[in-house]
Parts: sequence; structure tokens; C-alpha cells
Amino acid sequence: MQKLKRLSTDCNSLSDSASQHKEEVIRDAFIGGIVSNEIRQRLLEENNLSLDNMISKVRSLEAAHRNAELFRAGSPQGSFVHQTAASSLENDNCKSDEG
Repeated sequence: MQKLKRLSTDCNSLSDSASQHKEEVIRDAFIGGIVSNEIRQRLLEENNLSLDNMISKVRSLEAAHRNAELFRAGSPQGSFVHQTAASSLENDNCKSDEG
């Protein structure tokens, strides 16, 4: 992202519409360079995605992907979440059996 912004520094004195076009070009180049097809597809689902919103969304999607991988791999964090969810379900079932 930083490299794309540096490449566009020559365009700083442009009008608002040109500035908006510059942001769109940076956004499109960034999306084109994303390795993950899943993340690229999620970004392309948005009609009017600003550059700042796109960066925020990419960070969220990357974090969600990492967390899902940890969960699938059976890491201690994933196991904890799984055990907590299982305990919660067991407690709910016990309460409904008592009533």
C-alpha cells in the first residue's frame, strides 16, 4: 500500500475528482495484487469501497483467516474456544433437562 501511495505522490495538486480517481487507481492496484482469491472476492463484493475502508476490511479478513486456521489446527487457543463452547452447550442442555 505504501509503495502505491508513493508512486502517486506526483498527483498531489490534482482536483477533487482527479484525487478521487487516484484513490480508485490505488485501490484497484492493491486489490489486483492480493494473493488470496477469497479476500479479493470479498473486497470486490463492495460497490463503493473507499481506500481506508478497504484497508480496514483486509486487516479484518486476514485476522479472521488466521484465527480460523488456528481453530482448524487445534491450537491451544482454538481448543480453548471449542472447549468453552462445548461447556456452554452442555450447561444449556442440563438446564433444559431440569425444567
